[in-house]
Amino acid sequence: MKKILFTLLFIATINAQNIFLLNNFNLSNKKNQKRFSNFVEKNINQDDYLIINGNFTNQGLNTELTNSKQFLEPLCNNIFVIPGINEYKWSESAGLKFREYWNDDKFSFTLNNYKVIGITSAKLYSNNKGYLSKETLDWLQNEIDNTTEANIILISNFSMLNNISNINKALNILSLKNSVLFISNSGSGRILFNKKNGLEEVQIPFSFNFKEKKYNFTKLKLFPTNISFNVFVNNRIADSLKIPIPFKFTKKNTDSSDIDNYSVEILLERNFNETIIAEPVIYHNKIITASYSGIVTCLDSTGTIIWDYDCYGNIVARPEVTNGQVIVGTIQGDLISLNLETGDQLQSIGFDESILSQISSFNYEGDKTLMTANISASPRSIIFATSSGKIYCYHLDTFEEIWQNHSSNGIILGKPILIGNKIILNSLDGFTNCIDANTGLLIWEWSASKELNSTPVNCIPVTDGKAVYFTTPDGAVTALDLQLGAKIWRKGKYKAYASIGISKDFKKLFFKSKANRFHFINPKNGKWIREIITRQGEDKLKCELFENNGLVIFPTESGDVFRINKKYFYKKLFNMGKSDLHSIQRFNKEIYLASNRDGYLILFKLIEKKHKGKKRK
Repeated sequence: MKKILFTLLFIATINAQNIFLLNNFNLSNKKNQKRFSNFVEKNINQDDYLIINGNFTNQGLNTELTNSKQFLEPLCNNIFVIPGINEYKWSESAGLKFREYWNDDKFSFTLNNYKVIGITSAKLYSNNKGYLSKETLDWLQNEIDNTTEANIILISNFSMLNNISNINKALNILSLKNSVLFISNSGSGRILFNKKNGLEEVQIPFSFNFKEKKYNFTKLKLFPTNISFNVFVNNRIADSLKIPIPFKFTKKNTDSSDIDNYSVEILLERNFNETIIAEPVIYHNKIITASYSGIVTCLDSTGTIIWDYDCYGNIVARPEVTNGQVIVGTIQGDLISLNLETGDQLQSIGFDESILSQISSFNYEGDKTLMTANISASPRSIIFATSSGKIYCYHLDTFEEIWQNHSSNGIILGKPILIGNKIILNSLDGFTNCIDANTGLLIWEWSASKELNSTPVNCIPVTDGKAVYFTTPDGAVTALDLQLGAKIWRKGKYKAYASIGISKDFKKLFFKSKANRFHFINPKNGKWIREIITRQGEDKLKCELFENNGLVIFPTESGDVFRINKKYFYKKLFNMGKSDLHSIQRFNKEIYLASNRDGYLILFKLIEKKHKGKKRK
């Protein structure tokens, strides 16, 4: 009997197929592709399994995805790819092109009584902590419900134990299984094996280092009694690890979606239970939302749905509401106008590129004679940008093109800011552009650098009518002369994040920054006015900031919402869970709207009491 068992184990060991785990290599140029081809030829057979765990392009451009698809697909029969930060942070198609090429942004397969699952925890247009969308969690639930394999291997970009904010929701799903192992990426050159709260995770090194010309990769083998990891550097084993099965997994039942309310009155709660990336719009006591799946919904102040409309596309750009119309743009390139009162479609027009920017409206005062001027006397027009950076101006009532501008060479994600006849836009190419709203001609452009860490694309600028202010990923705050585009000042010492606001009297700029700081500075010279230590934790969440009645109310990456009053006292108001929050918006004089990417929104009113708060002088 022992001899038979030994024989079976020996056969299983021989037949165990190789799984190659690769991540963080840039296939965007021919030289890297050639080196990668040499690696594949020497190490990977057609019947092996190749898993690419994100970050295989430089910026996730459509051309990069196309070239990578054509290059990777012939490498072996079993190839599985999920996107990382590089593929999603600046995506020209908001993830659509990736899912088109690889069928989805997640995968699963069975091998030797193991269920291997890959899910992306990268977020579109964000490099914050990892996050699992509602749709990903629903898919994971279905996979677990329908699998009979005893052992689950879950692969993701971010660490499951440390860097995915809503991981408990996944743990609740996985609690149906007793043997679960997590695998994620690591910046270390060796395998890291972590145990935390009864869970096990293996973090594998970054795969390729083209600069140092090293062939680094991790190879897995799934055996009946264990899983083995071998890290190779230039075809030599540099590190190894064996983990016996069953994997340790302590069942969880946590992460309630209930709001933790500290000091506000909740007037309305509404949960759409789907991803909403575009921020809601408030217009005359109505709330208009646009989900990623393309459903535009109009609510009244009680949360009652007045109407909804299916765009049959995906939406990431905040709509615009003006002159009784709702205007939305889709990733598929459709621009659609809807009747605000009924939700009926009025007009639509298609473009060859995704509409990623928010939409702005203004009264056109240019000289162009419109072909349809006799139909509508209204000068109301709209401005928006497509994924290549092209900027368009269209007449609202007729959708007749007024002008185009091709100054930008990168995606534009924010809202076009209009000051008089000037449009201010931030682009991924590193430039802040000023465009004439009546002609579409470039007035000026300014850039600190074309490096990605200096691009202002994630920041919606603010203005006092004389200067334009914005932040960049390198932490700098910049002031430009509105008329000339010349730099007035640029300060890097504040280490600012992509959220900035200006007071109503234009005497204070305020923004979030690193190390739990919130800064108030002088717009004239960039000098410090006040620093507040809020202890909200590391917070890279981007949002628009504003002042109302002397209060600044802002969301954080941890799901907390804070307020700072005119005396610089701060207070935590409530927590909405682990999902990224949108900007806090004013619904009316005393009521505010908070919402998040999970499709959860509330209307709330502050309960102000005398309080011995904390402040920093």
